[in-house]
Amino acid sequence: MKKRTFLLISALTLGAMVSCGGEQPDPDPVIKQELEISIENPAKTTLMIDEEIQLNVVVKNNIDNLPVSWTSSDDTVASVSSSGLVKALKKGTTNINAKVGDKVSANVLITVNAIEVEKIEIQLPKTTIGVGEIVEVGALISPENANDKTFKVTSSNELKVRVDGHK
Repeated sequence: MKKRTFLLISALTLGAMVSCGGEQPDPDPVIKQELEISIENPAKTTLMIDEEIQLNVVVKNNIDNLPVSWTSSDDTVASVSSSGLVKALKKGTTNINAKVGDKVSANVLITVNAIEVEKIEIQLPKTTIGVGEIVEVGALISPENANDKTFKVTSSNELKVRVDGHK
């Protein structure tokens, strides 16, 4: 009878030792770090109309290999491709945003400037115009690559010279 009691007590003691902290921690725990995104310093953030710049993104801890999506807060000022290529379209400012997943994003402010007209030279086929005569007025606009080359011809004295229509 003594032998059985001793064995039963030993078995219960051993079972208690195993169930109370006998588990070993995982030797290689996976620590999930926060997903991070940043846009590398662009060469410049002020562009002229029709100019392009490639933005590059750095994504850290993207263990799920989530894709980067690009957007412009005002795509009439500057558009951005799915690869981060920004094209300046009109004068203004816009935020270009790179996003990974639902909540992680980075942005850069892009300013777009226009090439302004510096000089307009009126071109007339002749300097003297007869009564009732019609002449076409042209203009030489500088610089040649100015973004808005529209102009309007007016007369300072409509009783002597009348201006009709614009092409």
